[in-house]
Amino acid sequence: MDLALFGGETAIYADHFWPNSPVFGDVAEMLLDSWQDLDQPSEAYDSIMAGLRDNSDRDAFQHALEAIAAAPPPDLARIVVTLEKRVRDEHTHELLRAASASAILRFSIADDQWQSSAEAAIRATEDFTDEYALAMILRLASVGWEHFRSATLIAMLERHAAHPQASYERGVIGLALAMEHENLADIALGLTEAAKWLRRSVSADAERRDAIVYLQLTEALMAISNHQRASRDIAIKLREEATIRYLWDKPTPGSEWLLPPPEAVLQWIPLVDAIVSVSERLTEPSWDDIAMSLALMLRTYTSVRSVQPGMPGVERVVHPAIDAAFVQERGFLALLTQWLDAHPDIIEADDARTLRENIGRRLRTEGK
Repeated sequence: MDLALFGGETAIYADHFWPNSPVFGDVAEMLLDSWQDLDQPSEAYDSIMAGLRDNSDRDAFQHALEAIAAAPPPDLARIVVTLEKRVRDEHTHELLRAASASAILRFSIADDQWQSSAEAAIRATEDFTDEYALAMILRLASVGWEHFRSATLIAMLERHAAHPQASYERGVIGLALAMEHENLADIALGLTEAAKWLRRSVSADAERRDAIVYLQLTEALMAISNHQRASRDIAIKLREEATIRYLWDKPTPGSEWLLPPPEAVLQWIPLVDAIVSVSERLTEPSWDDIAMSLALMLRTYTSVRSVQPGMPGVERVVHPAIDAAFVQERGFLALLTQWLDAHPDIIEADDARTLRENIGRRLRTEGK
C-alpha cells in the first residue's frame, strides 16, 4: 500500500474512522514507512496517537506497535506519553494495556531515557486479573530487571511468587545472580536459591517446560559446584524438554520480541551434557573443568535470555547485562589449560610448564 492509493495524506487525515478500525495498523505502518516524504507529519502524529489512545482491536493495535518499533517517528515522546495513558486506562482491556507497557519497555531498551517510564508502566499493571496479561507483565518485569537491574522489578516478581510465571522468572534471575558471586561456595548457595524458585514454578504448573529446563540446568550446576556427581537423568530430561519446547512452544502474539530465536533453547543440551561429564570426573583435580563449565553456562545464558527489540540503533538480538568477571576469568583460564593440553607443540615445553604453573597458582589463589 502507498499514500496515493488512499487519495494522499489529506484524504487519510480527513477520514476519522481508520484509527479506530481493524486497518489501523496497516495505515499506521504506511505512514511510518513514508515519514520522510510526508507533508503534514503533525497530522500523522495525531492520527496514529488517536488509534493508540482509542483502538480496541488487539491485532490492529499490536500491528501499529510493531510498525512503530520498526520505523519510529522522530518525536517518540508523543507516542510514549500516549501509551503511558493507555497503560493506566482501566476502561481498556488488560491485554491492550500490557501491550502498551511492552512497547514502552521495548523503546527503553533502545533508548534508556524511557527507562523510568517503562518501570512505572510495569508497576502500574501488576494488579491485572487477566491470566495472559499478568503473565506478560511478569515477563516484562524480568526483562526490565535483566537490562536495568531495578530492585523494584525483582521485588514485584517476589510479590507474585504464587504465579508460575513470576516464580520462573525469579528463578532464572537467581541463576544469573549466582554466577556473579566471587567464590564457588557462594555460587552454590545462589544456585540453591534459584532452584527453590524454579521448583515452585514447576509445582504450580507441571507443564512449564521452560521452568523444567532451567531447573534441570540449575541442578546440574549445583552438583558440580558442590563437587557431586550429576545424574545422567538430568541431561536426558533437559534434552527432552528443550526439544519439545523448540518444536511446539510458540510465543503469544505481540510477545515475540521478548524471546530469543527459537533455536536458542537447544544450546542448553550440549552444555548440560558437558556439565554432567565434568561431574563424573570429580575424583580428579577438575576445578579447571568446573570453571570452564560455569563460563560456558554464562555465555549460553546471555544467548538464551536475549530479546529482539527490532528498534533502529539496537542490535537484532540484545543480551541481558551480566557482570560475572570471576566466572568469566576462571573459565578463560580453564579453557587455556585445555588448549595447552590439546596443542602441546605450539609453544616450548618450558614455557608451557611455566604458563600452566602460573594458571594453577592463580586458580588456587582465586579459589580461597
